[in-house]
Amino acid sequence: MGDSCTVDELDIISISAGTVWKGYLNLVSDGLGNKIALPIMVARGRSPGPVVGLTAAVHGNEINGLKVIHRVFKKLDLNNLYGIVVGLPVVNVPGYLLRQREFNDRFDLNKKMPGAPNGNMSDIYCSRIIEKIIRQVNYLVDLHTASFGRINSYYARADLSNPIIKQLALLQNSQIILNNTGPSGTLRRAAIDLNIPSITIELRDPHVIQKEVVEESVTGIINILKELKMQPGEIVSAVKPAVICSRSYWL
Repeated sequence: MGDSCTVDELDIISISAGTVWKGYLNLVSDGLGNKIALPIMVARGRSPGPVVGLTAAVHGNEINGLKVIHRVFKKLDLNNLYGIVVGLPVVNVPGYLLRQREFNDRFDLNKKMPGAPNGNMSDIYCSRIIEKIIRQVNYLVDLHTASFGRINSYYARADLSNPIIKQLALLQNSQIILNNTGPSGTLRRAAIDLNIPSITIELRDPHVIQKEVVEESVTGIINILKELKMQPGEIVSAVKPAVICSRSYWL
């Protein structure tokens, strides 16, 4: 499988050991028959281990996570990587290109998961992301920011009743952890329904790349890889413990 190619199907474990594959996965076609292709990055270590998925820009204007995924891949010690890291830096390709939150049919993809094989464009798009990629991972970190006109903190959304998910959230060293199971329709909930431990990370504000929170999130994700024995090194501990909340609302 060549570098930076476009494929219709992607078997993650077929990527050559000790390499990083970057390419595109065809998902759907637009009204003129042009393919809408999902950018994908796959780093496969030389030794077997878990598959960790990183997703960003489910909302097309939430771009801090895109930078996080690229930074994580740059920091990977590929020669000492156990397992596979999969990055989807832009899940909502049409929304990202249009610089808008929603998909091109004006639906919010994070209210559509896991989609449906028959339905409108966003239903099918979500369904194929789940079936073609998400089902292949063992853990998922979904990166978001606030919406239009809102200012956010750095916090995690996680179901703390699940000990594995709780540990994933604590490793982020975030300011706040919002304890909930995740609303139906979200990517996090769709993954959990497939028995894939998943958390959502909120990376402050939309439409911008904010260096400080990007670095904090990169550290948190690398912490997960170290905890899973996928990368060597010491876990970076939080300066102060996160505030645990059971609900949230916008001011």
